[in-house]
Amino acid sequence: FVWQDMTVPAMMPHKLGDAVNTRPPGDWPNAGDPSNGRYNWKSYHPQVLVTDMRYEDHGREPFVTQRNLHAYTLCESTRKEGIVGNADSLTKFRRSYIISRGGYIGNQHFGGMWVGDNSSTEDYLAMMIINVINMNMSGVPLVGSDIGGFTEHDKRNPCTPDLMMRFVQAGCLLPWFRNH
Repeated sequence: FVWQDMTVPAMMPHKLGDAVNTRPPGDWPNAGDPSNGRYNWKSYHPQVLVTDMRYEDHGREPFVTQRNLHAYTLCESTRKEGIVGNADSLTKFRRSYIISRGGYIGNQHFGGMWVGDNSSTEDYLAMMIINVINMNMSGVPLVGSDIGGFTEHDKRNPCTPDLMMRFVQAGCLLPWFRNH
């Protein structure tokens, strides 16, 4: 997978064309936020660490310091070039549904957000609620979350029926949610 440097003018107007025209009115630019977590994880390319990715600023800024800006520009180009800039898409999809795992100030003009993968624990249930409310107070009204958890941790601590019910109850109060 290639991470587009959306700060380069040639990358910004990437045309989505048929990819947007043939699908339902929505897109999930999940690649807007490659995780780096607490560790300098290896990427899929064996010689590249996530923190080694650089923008075209002559190597001054590592990707992890710019990742929210990357997610913002990815949503912006998806909306502007994939939907608004394409007459067929604009006719079909006047109200686009673009969801991103990352974002930046003004992201709500182009789409909503998903607060990312979580685990099946009460701590993550509480964090889900706090994250969504914080994003709403930051001006992003369309924010959602995974329900029931989704990470490696879940294999050791699977979601109990009671916890799943509490996740669904909380999810019903969100603008959108999904069982991941």
